[in-house]
Amino acid sequence: MTATTKGGGTFSSTETGSTALTDYQLTETSHHTGTVVETSDIWTGEYESSKTATATSSLHAEGSELGDAYTLDKTETSTENSESVGNTLFGDYTLTGVFGTTSTAIETTDHGTYAATFTEILTEDSDRTETGDSVEGDYYLTETGTRTHDYNHFGTNAGGSFSVTEGSNGTFARTDEGNYTTGAYTIDETSDQEYDFALTNNGSAGTFTFTGEEELSNVSLHEEGNRVDGDYTSTKTGEDDYTLIETGTAAGGAFTQTLTGTEDFRVEETGNRDQGTYVRTSTGDGEWDRISSGPGATLGTDDGTLDYSIDETGDSLAGHFEQTVSGTTRYELLDGFNNVAHTNSGATPGHVLLVQPDLEEAAFALASQGTSAAVGCEGIVGLPEGGATGSSSLFLGASNGTGMPRRWQRSRAAS
Repeated sequence: MTATTKGGGTFSSTETGSTALTDYQLTETSHHTGTVVETSDIWTGEYESSKTATATSSLHAEGSELGDAYTLDKTETSTENSESVGNTLFGDYTLTGVFGTTSTAIETTDHGTYAATFTEILTEDSDRTETGDSVEGDYYLTETGTRTHDYNHFGTNAGGSFSVTEGSNGTFARTDEGNYTTGAYTIDETSDQEYDFALTNNGSAGTFTFTGEEELSNVSLHEEGNRVDGDYTSTKTGEDDYTLIETGTAAGGAFTQTLTGTEDFRVEETGNRDQGTYVRTSTGDGEWDRISSGPGATLGTDDGTLDYSIDETGDSLAGHFEQTVSGTTRYELLDGFNNVAHTNSGATPGHVLLVQPDLEEAAFALASQGTSAAVGCEGIVGLPEGGATGSSSLFLGASNGTGMPRRWQRSRAAS
């Protein structure tokens, strides 16, 4: 017997909520279409099927915290082209296919005198193979693919007017093993990533241009959780090799600085994705070498070691985050830097993540001088279905103002 099924559907929801500090409203819509062609034998239970599907989702979010405000619009499109063979009587199956996701996010923030806008485009394409038992619910999935990320951010804060551009590309290999009935899963992923970025600034933080090239290698993620109740625990480690070049003008005149180094990082996180809450600790340490020239340089040619720690808790549904940063990061080793993670004039500098924080959280935390505490966040992070292993946004930075929800999750075209 051969059957062709065409289907589709649209879903929409609006959610309004508040915490002690934050008020927010989210409107989400999703639409999916697909075609499945299946040939089966009702006597033996054996079948073969092919599927082509597309899912589109959109999110509009508005919120405020302590008088500051944000607006976010994000769209995402996922595609699937897959083939399956199996047996409906015994439950065994094998699925192979090509999957893709593209998302675009645009956020504006208003902190009274200061404001900022960012645009981010993320892509992920992969080849996937899955085997399992549809009767018992067990499955084992392997996936390899590529990710890209493009980002631009401009605005003003207490440090001056700024403009940031970033881009990255990388590869990953992931396994996902678990049970669809109980919801339990274990994810292991390895990845490599190359990225570059540029920050220009004109204001009280200085007049300078800041560029960087970095390579994340030996990145390893292990995560265990349950998709039914939302709980998860993850650990991520890796190495970051970087070169930062800064040119600018300070009180003493022009200067140029080149900073090279290597850092090892570790990120430990526990949380609940259904509730949007998490607790995260990011640590890093490494060696650096700085070459300085020009009369405006106050930090001379030198080398040394650094280490830092970032403790963060968040309620991504409401968009409220708190963090404490301690230690020394690479960005404090340059004469000019403007932490553009926030635009609130009264904010204590927190940290900025240049390039996908979900993929390489601790590797490039841009921390404030010394130890600081911060509340709130600008930025949105997209979490792949079931695991914190994929794309995200930039500037998951801290502020004493507006927060942004991190609850956006990918819509699989297979769903």
